[in-house]
Amino acid sequence: MTWDTQLRLRVLQGVEAELYLTALQHTVAYLWDIVKLDDDLNIRTGDSLSERLTPTDLR
Repeated sequence: MTWDTQLRLRVLQGVEAELYLTALQHTVAYLWDIVKLDDDLNIRTGDSLSERLTPTDLR
């Protein structure tokens, strides 16, 4: 597998490639969990300006 760095293309092999792929998989899983959690945290409080706007306010 190759990794395009600012300096050059770097070839990842063996343990280095496995570590990179594992870290990438964990990062994607973590970010996906945050996206799912964010949906659960969105609660209408009425405090936000955008929650109080009506379509006529946007004209």
